[in-house]
Amino acid sequence: MTFKERLEQSPVHYLLGAVVVAFTAGFGAYEGILRVSAQETIARQELAELRAAKEKGGRQEKELDACRGGLVPAAAVQRTVPTLSPAKTADIAIAEASASTPASTAETNCPSLDGVWRRNVDGATVHIRQVRCVIEFFSEGNVHTHIMKGSFDESVFRVTTLRRNVETACETRLFGYFKPLDSKHFQSVVESADGKCDLEKSFSEDFVWTRI
Repeated sequence: MTFKERLEQSPVHYLLGAVVVAFTAGFGAYEGILRVSAQETIARQELAELRAAKEKGGRQEKELDACRGGLVPAAAVQRTVPTLSPAKTADIAIAEASASTPASTAETNCPSLDGVWRRNVDGATVHIRQVRCVIEFFSEGNVHTHIMKGSFDESVFRVTTLRRNVETACETRLFGYFKPLDSKHFQSVVESADGKCDLEKSFSEDFVWTRI
């Protein structure tokens, strides 16, 4: 019986056989290509996990790049730090210095210096603000700014004054007291300084002020 006759008698068997032979040949070729190209077959779930890990790694890399892009040299950081105004700088320094100012021993029983005062020697004026027995003032001049804070202690207001040079920004602390003489006059005394800028530690001064 010829091949033609066999094919005519059993076409289904020969067709299935051809399919099996073709599938086997194709699969073998697929395996051969994978080996030659150094690849391998993986499950869909594993492929999905690998893709998810790759996407996560990409996002992290972008975040790192953004961080690197936002970094600047230390010198540049120093140049971009905003400079505090004299008043704010003085407030900070006074807050530190006020820790050494004795606490009030007469919280509500103390004379009032609240108001505007003129210095007798040159006519300079300051506005003293008082809350209970705590006083403070801020004065701004062309050469220096002064910020004072103090509290009442027995018979005087113990005060600390921050003196700041407008041109050089050099800061000096002055230590002394305000002594009320009567309802319209008080005496301001500087007993010492911290020795910084152009004032020695032994610096002192004494003025009388009149209420206006």
